[in-house]
Amino acid sequence: MQSQSINPRIAGLSPYKPGKPVDEVARELGINDIVKLASNENPRGPGAKVQEAIAAAATELSRYPDGGGFALKARWFVMRGQRAEKKSAMVWMITVMRLSITSA
Repeated sequence: MQSQSINPRIAGLSPYKPGKPVDEVARELGINDIVKLASNENPRGPGAKVQEAIAAAATELSRYPDGGGFALKARWFVMRGQRAEKKSAMVWMITVMRLSITSA
């Protein structure tokens, strides 16, 4: 198997550092009415474009998604200028991860 180097953008990422617990912040700042949000939470709610996308997708919520990810795989391979091949979802995900990590 050919040796591949890690994409410098991936290799240069810092590990996740969790935030301080609410109790620690309360002690440090002397406040008690703290509302803690996770790093991916937004106190303002979803933006207008997100709300539009949710509304547009709402009519399809009663249908199962494409478990094989055909459209996703086809688009991904087109974006990379490669030919889509028939692969199982697991093999495809491993391929995506490998190429995403090692590609510059």
